[in-house]
Amino acid sequence: MDEVIYVFVKWNEKDNRVEVDPSSIELTDAVEWVYWVANELPPQPKVTVRFSGSVRRGPFKKLVADRGKMRGSGNRGRGSRAKAPSYSYTVVLHSPDGPKSGSGRVTNRATKPKAVKRPKGPIVIPQQPTGPPD
Repeated sequence: MDEVIYVFVKWNEKDNRVEVDPSSIELTDAVEWVYWVANELPPQPKVTVRFSGSVRRGPFKKLVADRGKMRGSGNRGRGSRAKAPSYSYTVVLHSPDGPKSGSGRVTNRATKPKAVKRPKGPIVIPQQPTGPPD
């Protein structure tokens, strides 16, 4: 079974910054897709992700916008490197009061490249719990 990782992006008014949860993710051979989403009250803000460097997709074969969220799919594998490559990215939250940015990191621990597959059925995004942690 292929895994899906959801990265939640939200605006923290108190600290005046964008929060990315989790801020660091690891791709393995089991991970098929990574979604960056903003699950805030309507209107749901649009999210974009940009990786630095010559390959603007980071470790993904495909990085596309998908109804206000971003989706990274497939992976390019580790190649001949002994150490797992790490990619930093900038996430931009497009809100009514202007764009706000934050950052995160993806470590590619996949050992072999994975082809891009189209998601089957509707995409159900889990809701983050509201309120402070217990």
